[in-house]
Amino acid sequence: MKKTIILAFSLVASVLLHAQPTKPSVLNATGQTLRNATFQLTYSVGEPMITVLKNPSDILTQGFIQPETVKKGSEFNFYPNPVADKLYFENAEKIASYKIHDVAGRQVFGQALGKPQRTVTVNLEMLAEAIYIVNAFDKEGQRLHSFQIMKK
Repeated sequence: MKKTIILAFSLVASVLLHAQPTKPSVLNATGQTLRNATFQLTYSVGEPMITVLKNPSDILTQGFIQPETVKKGSEFNFYPNPVADKLYFENAEKIASYKIHDVAGRQVFGQALGKPQRTVTVNLEMLAEAIYIVNAFDKEGQRLHSFQIMKK
């Protein structure tokens, strides 16, 4: 009986001591945020890069966790995501233009809107299947919203 208890205790202790944590964790040795008047560069060692370059009118991001930025009072809806052919903006009266960038930061599409519209339809049939970053701007050229979409 004593051997059975010791064996059971040893097995339980062995399992508990070698169990992996249930919470995801990232080894992050170092990181820093560098800023100047125009850009912000954030980097870390051990996890995906989140924000690469940012200024008042553009944002270039990389990684799995993408920040969504919204200028106060500029909320609007966009759908569907993922996008097959058309992307829709609703409550888009404050949007004067938009730009679409690929994950490498190259602008692949953009358009200035002539007058305020409640609903904007963006035809994305010509884009390849990929992840894109959409930036919406007001009439002063200030970024209202930045988000990512997946084209399927």
